[in-house]
Amino acid sequence: MTIKEYQTQFLKLCMDSPIISDSNVNFDEIDENNCYISGLLELIDASVLYIAEYVEVKHGNITRLKYRYHWQKKDASFIARWDNVPHHKEIQSFPFHLHEGDKIYSSKEMAIDLVLEEIGARII
Repeated sequence: MTIKEYQTQFLKLCMDSPIISDSNVNFDEIDENNCYISGLLELIDASVLYIAEYVEVKHGNITRLKYRYHWQKKDASFIARWDNVPHHKEIQSFPFHLHEGDKIYSSKEMAIDLVLEEIGARII
């Protein structure tokens, strides 16, 4: 997969998702192998998902070197955030974790499709 193919796949996923009502996604292509993706997805329950991914392609494989998926209500109150910032070494799944309320939980490595599945299960 190339960076361009990943961008196309990412946008298609957003367009096809039944829980996204509107989107504003930016792709900052650093070079042919690296891209920064940021933006927001408005969801059908009026909540918002802020997204940030720093993606690298090596030998056709996508790696999310950094990611953050921050989900909040329309009034800006926090719901959840999945990220891989390496600051919770006590978590079994380090560096992957989930913030919910004031708690930190183990999480598998996330990607936009997995986050949308998780949110969809909660709002549909």
